[in-house]
Amino acid sequence: MEFKEYKLNNVAEMKYGKMPEKHRISDNGFPIYTGYKVSGYYPEYMFDEEQVIIVARGVGGTGDVKLSPPKSYITNLSIILEFDKQVCDKHFMQLYLDSLKLRYLDSGSAQSQITINHLKNLKIKIPLLERQKKISMFIKNFDNKILVNNNVIANLEDLSRTLFKRWFVDFEFPDEEGNPYKSSGGVMKQEGDSSIPIDWDIKSLETIMEITSGKRPKSKKDTKEENYTIPIIGASKTMGYTDSYLFDSRILVMGRVGTHGVIQRYITKCWPSDNTLVIHSKYYNFLYEFLNTVDYKSLNRGSTQPLITQNDIKNLKLPLPNNFEKMDRYEHELNPLLNMIFSLKIENNKLSKLRDTLLPKIMSGEIELPDELEVDEHAELLQ
Repeated sequence: MEFKEYKLNNVAEMKYGKMPEKHRISDNGFPIYTGYKVSGYYPEYMFDEEQVIIVARGVGGTGDVKLSPPKSYITNLSIILEFDKQVCDKHFMQLYLDSLKLRYLDSGSAQSQITINHLKNLKIKIPLLERQKKISMFIKNFDNKILVNNNVIANLEDLSRTLFKRWFVDFEFPDEEGNPYKSSGGVMKQEGDSSIPIDWDIKSLETIMEITSGKRPKSKKDTKEENYTIPIIGASKTMGYTDSYLFDSRILVMGRVGTHGVIQRYITKCWPSDNTLVIHSKYYNFLYEFLNTVDYKSLNRGSTQPLITQNDIKNLKLPLPNNFEKMDRYEHELNPLLNMIFSLKIENNKLSKLRDTLLPKIMSGEIELPDELEVDEHAELLQ
């Protein structure tokens, strides 16, 4: 495979984004993109199409190379690159530049930062344009499949959330004749400020669950290595990997110290850390939806650092049926959706891993792509 060497400023024009006027930022309009996230909306946008940007400064992520959302306003936290279309495919260049791990260009100032001057003389070695397009299209097949899966997951989670609200907030669960209970004349009673079905009561959450705290693992690696494949679960995400597991069952994990309000679901081997709370329940789906409605700021008892105790969660009050048949039915209907969500997430993890494994080999020419190649042709690697 033929490669050509350039300086980045010979194939790309670079400029900083622009800070929007604060008084024009709102909840509507076009996304304001920092390179890290969408931070609001603006009545104007900079480009019709997505742009290659390099995160110039901020907390973490400096040097990451990303594609901005189409029709977005890009702030000065990022450097915008406009490539010579006769030489570069922008989707390939995003993949290629990100693979260079540009964090090493950091100026070393008090705040992590990369400037245009750092990038101008960056030497790049890239294949011919047609090869670039072929590579970016192949990788895009992976990304599109992951996107489709994520959209299905979002739809399934929305369905679960909608059903929970209909049954346990609006009390429109099916009555004995299959009609929505409350709107079909179901008898209600007053309990404090709440109107609930006649055969329900306000109960503590500990009625339907068990709760424990996570533990600190004996050993930890930041990335997966041989024998270190069990995820260590923090208050909001995976914090690393260890060589043994604390749980191998359906559990919900939430933050005890630090971040609150992120409810994580696990059904396979994992190690929740000592800054988490771990919940077991027969009513796994119900609890997941309920815990996502809680105001955790009102529960915080920490002065210097946010803190929630086991008792804070146990003592949460909610309306529950005295006959748990309705909750059993809800779990029965939700379990197939949950299984599909987990299956799609597992598939996405495998697709991402395969994508990241193949990309450097394709970039270097170690793997030659045939004229037509689909993700499905690598299906055996996903097993």
